[in-house]
Amino acid sequence: RLERSVEQFMIRFGRLKNEPYVILTEKDGRMAGNDENLVRVREQSSAFGIFIDFCENRLLLNGRFVPLFKKTVLIGMMFELVRDPGKVVSAPALFRAVWGRSLESDSDGSNLRMNISRLRTLLGEKGTDLIRSSEEKSGYFFNNESDFCLIYRK
Repeated sequence: RLERSVEQFMIRFGRLKNEPYVILTEKDGRMAGNDENLVRVREQSSAFGIFIDFCENRLLLNGRFVPLFKKTVLIGMMFELVRDPGKVVSAPALFRAVWGRSLESDSDGSNLRMNISRLRTLLGEKGTDLIRSSEEKSGYFFNNESDFCLIYRK
């Protein structure tokens, strides 16, 4: 009980950040994930080339709604790629994160490539530019040169 009181005191006076969200933008980098910033960024969602809000299951591409959020596999892939923009996620790591098991067979690899293709198609003409293969073709990454905003719960 005393521990909780101390924590609330620290939060109240700005000594401890209790931020339930991660807000990441290409321009500003990681922002404080508080309610005030969340509201402000959501109000400006159409200003970003790509706006992904995993809390509200919303994806906007140049202000246009993209129906990604009924496709569980594509959601998982998108999340794994965009939460650390520019960083290559190896094919085995991406497969494990989305399907919950190891990449073991050629059909698993084909399944991964097919779903990457589906994700790129869903993202439209910029899909290939947004979701790129690494130079060694060993993984994929989200192009962090795009004007983007990502919101997700910690």
